[in-house]
Amino acid sequence: MPHVKLKKRVHNAPVKLDFDYIREKLLQYTEIPFENRTRKSTRKQKPKTKHTQNNQELKNKINLARSNLRVIQHATYKTSNNEESEKGHDKVYYPKIIPSILGKIIEKKYNEPVHLDDKQMPPEGFPVASRRDETQQSVNDTESFDKFDSIPFNALSKEEIYEEQLKLVSKPNDDFTVAEQETVTDESIPLISDHDENKSDPINSQSDKIKINNDESFWDNDIFTNIDVNNWLHFDTIETDKLEWMKNIEENKTVQPDEPYVARFNFKGYLLPYTMPCTEETRTLFHHGEESHRPGYSLSELFVLSQSEFPQQKAMALNTIAGILDYYSVGTYKDILDLPISQIFFHLRFAIDDNRPLILEPALKALRNLLCNKVDEASLDVLLGTVEGMLQPHLGLRYPQSVLEPELSSSEKKDFYIAEVDIFTVLIKSDIIKRFYYILETVRPSSNCVQYCLQIITRLARQNMSLVDKIIESEHLMKTIIKNFMPTTSLKSPYKTQHVYGKPFLPAVKLIRVLTIQSKENSEILVEKYEIIKPASEYISSNVNDNYGLRVQIESYSILTNLLHVGVGLGTITSLAPIIIGSFHNHVKRTDVVGNSSVLLATHASCVIQSVNKLVNCNTVNFNKFKHQVVPMVKEGLKKWIAQLLHADTYTAAMLRPISSALYFCKCIMLTMKAPLKFLGIPLKELSSCKIYKEIASKLVPCSNLLSGLQPKDFHTAKNLKTLCTTVIDSPDKVLPLLRKDSPFTFFSGIFSVLCLLEESDLVSVVVAKMAPYFKRLYTLKEPSLCSNWTTRIEIFFLFNFVITAFFKETKLNQEWLFTISHKLCYVLRKDEWSKLEFLFSYIIFSKKFMTPENVFDFMSITGVGNPNKTLNYFAEIKLRYKESYNFYIKFIKCKDLYWEQPIIPKEWLYLPISSLYEMKHNLNTGVDKVETIDESKIPSFVECNLRWILFIEKCYPQLTRNVDVTERFLRLMSIFLLGKSIFAKSVIRDLLRKCITLMFKRTNDFNFEKKFMGVYNFEDFYREILKQFQAAGTDDPTFVACVMVPVAQVHNVKWRRMLWSEFSSCLKSIKCPSELLHYNDNDYMFPLETDESLLNIYTRAITTFSLKSSTLTYTIAHHHIKSSLKKTSKTKAKKENTAIQNESTDAP
Repeated sequence: MPHVKLKKRVHNAPVKLDFDYIREKLLQYTEIPFENRTRKSTRKQKPKTKHTQNNQELKNKINLARSNLRVIQHATYKTSNNEESEKGHDKVYYPKIIPSILGKIIEKKYNEPVHLDDKQMPPEGFPVASRRDETQQSVNDTESFDKFDSIPFNALSKEEIYEEQLKLVSKPNDDFTVAEQETVTDESIPLISDHDENKSDPINSQSDKIKINNDESFWDNDIFTNIDVNNWLHFDTIETDKLEWMKNIEENKTVQPDEPYVARFNFKGYLLPYTMPCTEETRTLFHHGEESHRPGYSLSELFVLSQSEFPQQKAMALNTIAGILDYYSVGTYKDILDLPISQIFFHLRFAIDDNRPLILEPALKALRNLLCNKVDEASLDVLLGTVEGMLQPHLGLRYPQSVLEPELSSSEKKDFYIAEVDIFTVLIKSDIIKRFYYILETVRPSSNCVQYCLQIITRLARQNMSLVDKIIESEHLMKTIIKNFMPTTSLKSPYKTQHVYGKPFLPAVKLIRVLTIQSKENSEILVEKYEIIKPASEYISSNVNDNYGLRVQIESYSILTNLLHVGVGLGTITSLAPIIIGSFHNHVKRTDVVGNSSVLLATHASCVIQSVNKLVNCNTVNFNKFKHQVVPMVKEGLKKWIAQLLHADTYTAAMLRPISSALYFCKCIMLTMKAPLKFLGIPLKELSSCKIYKEIASKLVPCSNLLSGLQPKDFHTAKNLKTLCTTVIDSPDKVLPLLRKDSPFTFFSGIFSVLCLLEESDLVSVVVAKMAPYFKRLYTLKEPSLCSNWTTRIEIFFLFNFVITAFFKETKLNQEWLFTISHKLCYVLRKDEWSKLEFLFSYIIFSKKFMTPENVFDFMSITGVGNPNKTLNYFAEIKLRYKESYNFYIKFIKCKDLYWEQPIIPKEWLYLPISSLYEMKHNLNTGVDKVETIDESKIPSFVECNLRWILFIEKCYPQLTRNVDVTERFLRLMSIFLLGKSIFAKSVIRDLLRKCITLMFKRTNDFNFEKKFMGVYNFEDFYREILKQFQAAGTDDPTFVACVMVPVAQVHNVKWRRMLWSEFSSCLKSIKCPSELLHYNDNDYMFPLETDESLLNIYTRAITTFSLKSSTLTYTIAHHHIKSSLKKTSKTKAKKENTAIQNESTDAP
């Protein structure tokens, strides 16, 4: 980063004499009569320079002007002398005058009184500079000033002097400028030199220069000599540190490019560079704190200012911290700096206890910026009016309870330690809900403070269910919010938000919307105790035209939709059906989806349609009385909006949202009324063949989360604050691909939701044809991205609707693509999507539709099944065993209380039956209580079916197995040996396992036993269990031997070889395996040569004790490494001997 040096302020311009200013300064410090200050000039005569010799005329004029000034000074003195007696009463100290400062006074006699207040300003606007005429005679130093009036003074008149001086100034020349500069330098401005009044002296004689003590401490020391110094108010001590700001700014220091330095910010919270020029705009950023040469304020300095006694300083610091957190939350400072979140939190928590409006507003703003992520909130609000918007994520962090309980060891686990783990735990512990109640009810701050409070409460409601319960149980807080910010009044347009008390306030309505979707029990409390339906019904009944009113209505319709979704308040909401249907009718007639249509209007229309959808889908509502109104409306609206889209050149996701909501509504009508709605076929066919549809389909790939390739490192996160990771600061759009304004996934989800119910089978192929590039990319994708991101469920829902439609309808899509996508979808689904996974397992994954004749014959050849009928029976049994394994696995992971980010089943779910059996055995061996078990008699069937399905996938769909880590697959297959000798001893299982192992060995060579594996605590313990089982079984099964010998190859860690040769040396006699079954060839066990001394000793002991047979692989390995070691040792010894001999011969004379 470049360094800019600040230039010092240097005055190089020529200085002009301001005689009026000099006169005022002289009179100000005058304290003694003039007659007592006359003296002889003792100054030495200065040699004439070249300029003074050639400019005598100019000097004479300047001397004349000086004489005029001194006359005016003496005339003015009488007035100042009369006021001298009045100055002694205010105890103000006046420094003693230095007599030599004034010099000699030359008077001019006037025939009329001198009026000082009647000075005429020169045309130039500045006092006229002049010089004294040296031909003028000076007043004798010894003559008394009391005789001033009797002294004859032969000089020009006042008017003549003025005209002469005006001519002199109006016509400057270079000689005059040089002479004036010399005079100023020689006479030490603002002092005026004395002139010898003795006429006998030479005219050009000048007095000595006056030397003034310019020491900075001169006047300070003089002040302390005054007798009244102790009586002065507020000045008993001199705080010199407060004068540091008057010093010049130091020169900018340099810093190395890779050297870190303290971050400094401007007043908006933006990170400043290491140095920048000090200009008029940036000079306020420079101060005399630490690193005064650098602009801005560091975080530690802001912490100090935030605790200042001066409200302005405190407010400035809090506003700056709020700006820093605003930039930090959106990822602007990603990979640049790490903020001490916990320290900032405690400063802000203490700051919001101040009730002063100047302090409370920036403190609440900073706390809001710390806890709430504005991009996350906006991303969730985008989903309003869609199926995905009916769910809200919980953003709580999961830790063991012992970590979050400071009373268990209060000496160690303080609040700060807990804040490093989870800030919200400390926030609730600090009674933040009571504090918000006091602010809203008693302090009654500005609208901004109310907004910040409600936004923080909304973020608390997204944390977890316990906080939701605590908020709803805070009766005083809830009643204050409902009474003051969600009253039962109509919305008035235009709406002003300067005073929000007693008016519908958008953040309060949003808070209620978030609370209603959490659970049915909480929704019942909100309806029965707080009566939230009344204000919501009043808001949707109001006629609004402004954006604020539309936003309030969107939130109100969402509240009613949430209540209908959980089945609360059905009777009251049903009475609002005419209002909701009337609003739907208005959108059908007036709302457009192209051109300059409003995004808010499109979102409003989507929310209204969704409310009608839930109203129709409600079992307690008699839909027949609305049938003749709603069906024609949705038919007219869809035809109108699709027709507008056909002629559109561009589109946005908001424009497509009403169409998607209307399509979901059509699906509801077809399922509820059993009506075919055949009118949908024609507009959808027209849409799939138009130009805009091709453009929409082309956005699937760039807007896909799964295909984005983004990793967790691409997001800015804090360990004690959880976010939805919606911001990608390094991308062009700054947000997730799926949140782009042209994202089409919600639109296509609506299309596929009705296509599977329509009778037009050809329509599906036409619709899917334009999406082929997306499905091809997904088919070849090895590792989907962002599977655990909340917004990815929009894409997952689209894929689920597509798989159902493509499976039940005839499409031209490759069946291998469809099967692979369905398989990948199983491990992409999250914990809260159980029903989708059960549907896939029941109807699609193990369907006979994918058992083409080619696949059946491949299955028969690889598994050894005799005929096709028996093959189909095997498929039925495989499906049954996988469903049982799935049910067992679901019960197992429910005990672990996984949260929504984790998948239902792992990526290697292909080995689910074997994994479930291994988990059951492991839990039984470790003594875990309440373990679900599987009937022992069914275990061989589970293993056999699992191995047959693995062989089928390896043969027909190898792409699926390659997506799973090879070491994971190897561990799953090896775990069969741990299920008991009776299992792998069965000939069928032994043959199937050998085929699976052989296929896997042929296709990979990348085993990594150092990483962590799901379901296995660490490979070291797992491998020890395998060797124990191998030792106990005493088997010489070649498949078992081939698996045991994989980790002991020379390319892997030596500890696996030491474990086999040292801890389980008795197993070495049983290691006999044909070389064709081994994964590695013989050279992989021989090279590189062994260098571990302890292992070489083990090899030597095994050879010398004759515990190994010469025909075995282990003997060959040990003999090779011992022989190579001895050879290497002999070569080294011989080399040393030769070197010693050479050295001796060199040293010989």
